[in-house]
Amino acid sequence: MNRIQNDIDSFHIAESAVCDIEECRTRIPNSNIGFKVLQQNIRSIKRNISGILPLIVRSGVNWDCIVLTECWLPSNPNVAGLTGYNHFASTNNKSQNEGVVIYYRNDLYISIKEPQLSEANCLAMFPDRNTVALAIYRPPGYRNINNFINSLNDLLSSCASLQNVILLGDINIDICENSMDPNSSIYLEMLAYHGILPAHTIATHGKTCLDHVMLRTKLPACSLVFHTSLTDHNSVALSITTRLRHKPMKVIKRINHPNLAKDLSNMDFSHLYTLKDANAATNYFIESLQTLITHNTIEIKTSSRKRLLKPWITPGIPKCLKNRDNLNKKLKKDPKNDILQVTYKRYRNHCSNLLKKLKQEYEKSQLLGANKNKKKLWKVIKEITYTEKLKDTPNELINTKDPLHSINFVNNYFANVGKSLAEQIKNTNNNFEPTVLKSCPSSFVLLPTDEDKINFKIQNEIAGELRIWIPEELYNQGVCAAMKSLFSFSFLISTI
Repeated sequence: MNRIQNDIDSFHIAESAVCDIEECRTRIPNSNIGFKVLQQNIRSIKRNISGILPLIVRSGVNWDCIVLTECWLPSNPNVAGLTGYNHFASTNNKSQNEGVVIYYRNDLYISIKEPQLSEANCLAMFPDRNTVALAIYRPPGYRNINNFINSLNDLLSSCASLQNVILLGDINIDICENSMDPNSSIYLEMLAYHGILPAHTIATHGKTCLDHVMLRTKLPACSLVFHTSLTDHNSVALSITTRLRHKPMKVIKRINHPNLAKDLSNMDFSHLYTLKDANAATNYFIESLQTLITHNTIEIKTSSRKRLLKPWITPGIPKCLKNRDNLNKKLKKDPKNDILQVTYKRYRNHCSNLLKKLKQEYEKSQLLGANKNKKKLWKVIKEITYTEKLKDTPNELINTKDPLHSINFVNNYFANVGKSLAEQIKNTNNNFEPTVLKSCPSSFVLLPTDEDKINFKIQNEIAGELRIWIPEELYNQGVCAAMKSLFSFSFLISTI
């Protein structure tokens, strides 16, 4: 009996270790097999999102999911985007420091929902049909955990049919081996009832383990805790061996601009001037340009791990933050060292100011570069202010087993668009009469175009809408001359 009890006490559901963030790449393989999650208490996503980006770069791991807790979403509703990731934020946020944000790779089929959880924020993520990952933030202000425990118990009961259950986040309950937290035993016993056990009991906040990774799985798993000085919480990582569903690899088309400029300068448009039909001349002009562009275009397949999260993160930033974290480690070992304390604070402030400066300079250059293009300017403004709308994959339609149900769902939505919009409009004037505009007969004239107008069209509209790249040095040469002749010919014979 004693042997059985000792075996139970020594049972571990996952490997766990403390390491430097740079060691992640050696412990967590960068392969398509496995679900890799990084969790961090960020204490205001608006303030510290710039610090999480170099953290990701330093790890060298292509994280499938990044969970941020204590995001202060009520005061920062607009969430910053990450290149190569979609994001989902909790909406049931009551106090100012609440909020959970999940960033998940946009080349994965992942669905996210927000279940109701009493006295906590929760997002449920489904990376595959047999797995659910619950990202939770429970504020420390709730002393009585009965409501939270009962609500979490009901939520886990609804996940009983799933083979793999992951619970992670900042729960603010200390589960260290020698914990004195009175809520620890209640919390762990309830999880054990559902077959969920701690993946680690390593301290993540001072000497307490508040950032949890709980598992119910038969798959191999690894949990890592690594020190960062981004906030007063350490980062936690999880890798579980499961096969995720990937979208087709993204293909990027790149144009060889110098070769295209050379081919355009040597292109002969003499045949275009001999054509008597405006439609035939237009088709010849477009086909000639498209042939040259296709000839000078190559397709490159890029994986998400090779895409830059943010262009302003220079190679020196991760090294700078590594030195900051090393100073913080030394300070924790020798907290009474005044010289070390001053050195660390100065270097920490230097890193923070450097990140802000690089980000501001990059955003300024983006605004100046889009100054003459209103469409591009608004796109940059939305990126800077984090108001750009996300294009989510319609997983409800893709994953359904009944195609007829999907078709009926789409038809029903679009058939009721007008009705839904009309119901949202408040009828403030019941005696509204439409105003009939009187026609004003006048003449209409098409004036000959010039090369300056063509230049403006190319730079601000044609090139942007059709994604056609034309070198600036050729705006006033062969291409513009051919377009001027083509437009004038069309106007002359009234073919528009």
